[in-house]
Amino acid sequence: MENRSRSVEKKLDELLRETSKERPEKKFYSSNAEPKSSEDSGIQLTTCDDLPVRLNDVQQLLNENRIQSLMKENAKLNGELKSMQQNEAEFENAAREVRTFLLRAEEDKKRLMNRIEKLTANERVLISEIERLKRRGGTNGGARPPSQKKSGSLEEHVAGLEQDRDYWKSQVELLSQMLTCPSIVGSRSTTNKQGGSRVSSASKFGRGKAQKDERGSRIEEGIKALQEAKKEAKPMKYRPSTGPGLLPRSRSLPREQSFEESLENQKLRLERDELRMLLTRFEKRIQEIQDNVQTLTKERDDLHKLYTDAKNEIHRLHHDLYDVQNANSRRVVSQEVTARLQADLERARREIEQLTAEKDNLAAKYKKTTEMESVDKQRHSKQMDYMEKALCEATTERDEVVGRIGQLKRRLEELQCSQVQIEQRLSERNEKLKKSTEETNGLRSELEARQRILEETEVKLVAARQRNSELEAVYHRAETSIEELSRRLQVEREGCERLQSELQEAACERAKMQQEMEELRKAKSQLQKNNKYLEKKYMVTVTERDEVNSNCNRLATDIKSLEQKLKNAEGEIASWTSKFQLERSAGESLAERYAVAERRLEENGFRTQDLTNELRENQDARYQLERQVKTLADNVERLKSNVERLREENESLKTNIDLANKDKVKLEALIEDLTASNRQLARDREDVTHRHTVARERIAELEADVRSIEADLKRQTEVANKERQMVAELRRQNETMKQRCEDLDSELTETINKHRNVEERFHQAEVRAGQLERELRLEHDDYLQVRSRLEATEEQRDAEEASLANRKLMAQRISDLEAQLTSQLLELKEARSALDENARVLARKEEQLMTSQTAEQSLRGELAAAQSSLRESRRALDGGEQESARIRDELSSAMRDLQRLQTELHETVDERESLKARADSYLSELARQERLLGERARDRDLLAEQSRAAAEDAEVWRTRWTEAEAAAATARLHSDESVAEVVRLRDALEARERELSQCKAALEKAENQIQGLNQQISEATEAAGLARAEVEALASEVSRLRDSLVRAEAARSAKEREAVHSRVEAEEARAKLQTTEAALLQANESAAAERENARNASLLLQSAREKEHTATLEAQERMNEVIMLRERAVIAEERMDAQQRETARLYERLAETEKEASRLSRSLSTERFERERLSAELRSVPTTNRASGYSGSSGRYTTSRLRSPRREKDET
Repeated sequence: MENRSRSVEKKLDELLRETSKERPEKKFYSSNAEPKSSEDSGIQLTTCDDLPVRLNDVQQLLNENRIQSLMKENAKLNGELKSMQQNEAEFENAAREVRTFLLRAEEDKKRLMNRIEKLTANERVLISEIERLKRRGGTNGGARPPSQKKSGSLEEHVAGLEQDRDYWKSQVELLSQMLTCPSIVGSRSTTNKQGGSRVSSASKFGRGKAQKDERGSRIEEGIKALQEAKKEAKPMKYRPSTGPGLLPRSRSLPREQSFEESLENQKLRLERDELRMLLTRFEKRIQEIQDNVQTLTKERDDLHKLYTDAKNEIHRLHHDLYDVQNANSRRVVSQEVTARLQADLERARREIEQLTAEKDNLAAKYKKTTEMESVDKQRHSKQMDYMEKALCEATTERDEVVGRIGQLKRRLEELQCSQVQIEQRLSERNEKLKKSTEETNGLRSELEARQRILEETEVKLVAARQRNSELEAVYHRAETSIEELSRRLQVEREGCERLQSELQEAACERAKMQQEMEELRKAKSQLQKNNKYLEKKYMVTVTERDEVNSNCNRLATDIKSLEQKLKNAEGEIASWTSKFQLERSAGESLAERYAVAERRLEENGFRTQDLTNELRENQDARYQLERQVKTLADNVERLKSNVERLREENESLKTNIDLANKDKVKLEALIEDLTASNRQLARDREDVTHRHTVARERIAELEADVRSIEADLKRQTEVANKERQMVAELRRQNETMKQRCEDLDSELTETINKHRNVEERFHQAEVRAGQLERELRLEHDDYLQVRSRLEATEEQRDAEEASLANRKLMAQRISDLEAQLTSQLLELKEARSALDENARVLARKEEQLMTSQTAEQSLRGELAAAQSSLRESRRALDGGEQESARIRDELSSAMRDLQRLQTELHETVDERESLKARADSYLSELARQERLLGERARDRDLLAEQSRAAAEDAEVWRTRWTEAEAAAATARLHSDESVAEVVRLRDALEARERELSQCKAALEKAENQIQGLNQQISEATEAAGLARAEVEALASEVSRLRDSLVRAEAARSAKEREAVHSRVEAEEARAKLQTTEAALLQANESAAAERENARNASLLLQSAREKEHTATLEAQERMNEVIMLRERAVIAEERMDAQQRETARLYERLAETEKEASRLSRSLSTERFERERLSAELRSVPTTNRASGYSGSSGRYTTSRLRSPRREKDET
């Protein structure tokens, strides 16, 4: 009984000390439950017997109310954490969408670049071929035969296309033979793999003859292998079965073989699908080649026709000139013709000078471009060298880190072995401790038996003063609790003020977001209006296009009629006057129609300018929207900072919750102990009341006996003799008790020696544990050095990839993590003194916190990586847009120069036609109108594509706007929730103030009741006699439960004084019982000595238990540290893998840059070659014999046009 009460007392004292240390550190510790009054709860402090029990009940109720309030706050905080996790998931989704958008933009950019390159290459090839044909047809007019006048380059190109066609046909036949082979499904895996690899290698065909022969030989080998597999499969297929009957697949073949065959069949099916895709791709390519061949043949025929027509016309003109020169009557006409031809020659010479000047300008530009290319090549080579050096350094550092990781792994294995040995030693020591505890339990049982014997003698002890001290202690505790509550209220008020300031900031941010949303809405309405306006303009242009087409058709009919008229005029050479009149009338009508067409074209030009202006306005609006999106991104970053701040607050709340959970667990254990002690005290109280009633009856009987003895003292001398004999017997018993006490003292000394030996062993264990701690600290320092080196390598890598801002962020995060680790280590050291169950729960919670922190760190790292990748992608996009704009400007300038050159060449050819200048001019102008219409149609298509792209961009911005609205709605919800939390906190503060007022009232009532109790105690001390002893013994037991070991000596002295006082009263009342009282005093002294010895033994046992507990906690901490080291090693390996991936990505980027550099060098070499060839051709072109574009058969002027990229896209 006494041991249990002492253990409860010690637990109470430890908890009070811990709560006094931890309470000022808490921030959000509150209780919303109102304490009940003494009348409602049934607490009535009327007697001194029920006072401690009622106080315990009040404390239990208060603790339960606090636990309920803490549980509610825990649930609310869990809900807030879930909402924060949802917000994080939403931000991650937004980041993923941005990544996908950037990837799409990069793909579109690459596709456009490839398309531009293809178009420029095609245009250059076609221009060069056309110019060659014109030059060869014009220079070699009548000198060469018709077989040699054909263009050699065109024939070579056509021959090459025919060879490619034959080659692709042969490859398609081979592939069809491979696919028609029936043994593909039943062939072996090796042959399938070889065939698949060869077919996949056959998918990358070129145009060289050697590559074609090699690939054809490979495909023939694959066909031969397939045929051999077919031949092998046929006898296996038609082999007769030898078994009794057919078995199912699961019985005839093992499962592993069937699984392998199914995998092989799946691989073969995949290869079959790939071959089919290749066939379809080759068929499409063959169709494209056939279409190109047809178009080229048509163009060749047209050019041949034009050449023959021009030759015939030139021959006819020579005859006409010869006739004119021979005719004497037409000398004036010949002179005019010669003067005109001389003027044409002078004009052609001027144009040739202009062309030479332009050629020089082009040569200067080409030199500049070559110099820029050389500079770029040098820069790229330097970058490649730098990257190679960085890669070499990274590989060396990686090898070093791998070696260090191996050393750390070996060190960890050694530590694990040492840990296993320590655990074995601890198990051995635990067994020894169990034995010692068994021995101490036996001693305790003996001590308890003797204490029971002594308790029977401790009936006359008084504890009223101790009760007063207890009440004073309770009062002081109440005052301290009030002070703590006031401190908490101040802290909570400060938190409320901080939350109010944060709410004000959130309201300001919400107002800003609303303004930005209004601006976005206005921009959206403007974009919708612009889109509607563009649609209307598009409809107007469509109608105008239809009108222009109808006008063109009319003009074509008019042109046909004019051609017929011209033919009739050529047949009637004699009627020159009628012919000129008809030509004048037709020319006037054509001039009028041509003027009308020019006006309409000018109107179309103005409309196109308006459309271009509108497109520019739309682009400006798009740039404004991009700026708004940037502002929204800044707001998102601001929200992220707020989210991080809220996370920190949540972490602080988590720590407070952990402390509250600790207090909760402790309070639950205390409540259980107190309930058990209260039950035991109730039982003891019942026993005491029973003893009190028995003692009162005994007192009455003794008083009656005393009266009878006082009346009959003189008569009964024999009774006195008997009493003296009884005293002698009591003295003998006292001597025997002294002997027993000495025996017990010897036994106690033996037990003390045993405990000292056990303490020495524990001290040795502690010394060993200290050594292990030092070793672990050294290992931890080594690990910190390794981590610092790894961080240095990571920082170098980040310096190569990112800016200095990311380094600062990483350093701050690392410092924060180290601070968190240090705080957690301090908390662990403080929590070592707790119980085993609380320590286990805390260890689990700490592991959960570590996992959550690692997850948060990984998420933060991913967010940082995503932000850096977004920034890099934005920079790459900006650079790509600038490069694309520059390339477009260069292409536009080159196209303008080419068009200008072509127009000048056409004008020179048109002006050299002397006889039919008007008709040729009219026809050339009509052709130019058609070309302009085609260009306008292409521009219209481009504008339509741009309008579609703008519509798609508008849809993208609409989606982003909706997402921004959703984010604003979530922010509003968060603000509303924060307002509700502020209101809740205010209500909680008001409730706590009410609780304080109620506590003050309860304290005043308790003081009044304490005063009444003091009066009752004073009256009880005067009135009570022997019956008061048992009640005081019960009070002493209750005081032992509440007091610490420091107050035990004071209690012992008070008991001795009360024993002396009782002895004086007994001497005054009973002179005859002096001997018995002396014996009782000696027994009390011996009992006090025994109690002191027992207390010392219990203290030693408790210290041994505490040491054992600390040793187990330290072992658990070491295990946790080993686990953390393993996790960190795994994280380091993962980082190494990530570094390897990044190096691979860098190698890929280097390969891509090399490819781009090679491509640029090729394109520049082709351009240089073409420019040199054009300059050489321009120098070699003579000025006299240029072919005209007029056809003699049809009488129509035809010009060679370039195919537009739109047409090439339609054809492909």
